[in-house]
Amino acid sequence: MYEPDTLTPPNLVSIALTPSNPTYASLLTVPFIATGTFSNNTTQRLASVIWSSSNPAGVSITNDATNEGTAYIVEKASDTPTVTACAGAICGSTLLNVVPLKSISISPADSTTGGIGFVQFTATATFWDNSTQDVTGSVSWGSSNSAVVGFVGPPNFPAGDAVISNGGTSTVTVTIYASMDGITGSTLIYVNPFSI
Repeated sequence: MYEPDTLTPPNLVSIALTPSNPTYASLLTVPFIATGTFSNNTTQRLASVIWSSSNPAGVSITNDATNEGTAYIVEKASDTPTVTACAGAICGSTLLNVVPLKSISISPADSTTGGIGFVQFTATATFWDNSTQDVTGSVSWGSSNSAVVGFVGPPNFPAGDAVISNGGTSTVTVTIYASMDGITGSTLIYVNPFSI
C-alpha cells in the first residue's frame, strides 16, 4: 500500500472511496477505504490519506492510524454529509446518507427451542427511506428473563447469540429485545424444559 504524506503521490490521477454513497443510521460506524488510480491504470489502496467530513459535528471521521477512515455518525436527523479523502492535491469524495431509524425487527420471530443450547438472533434495522441493514452487531441485546435466555456477546460469543437454559418443568415465554438509537424491537421465544 502506498503511504503518502501531505505531498501528492507520483502519477496519482484520482481517488475513489468505498463504500460509495452508503446509507446508515445514527450511532453506527462506517469504515471507508481510499483507492488510488495511477496514470498507468493500476489501482492501489492508499494507506495514508487525510480524511474529512463536511459536517464533523454530525459525522466525524478519524485520521488515527489504528482505525483510519472510520466515520462515526452521532446525529439523529437526516443528513447527507460529504466524506473526503485527500493525498496531497488529489481528493476523492462520496456522500454518506444518514437516515433516522424507524424500526428494528428480530429473527427468528416467535420461535420455540429446547431447554438448553444456543439460539442465534439477528437484528435488521428499517430506516425512514425504507432501506434496511443488518445491525446485529450494533444493537444492545437483552431478554425479559436472563436466567433462561441470556446474552453474553463478544468476544466470548457472537453478537445476538443467546444462551438457553430452562431447568424447570414447564415452557417459559421470554421476550427478546434489540435496542439502538432509542428504538427497540422485540420478539418472543418459547423455551421448553430441558429433559434428560
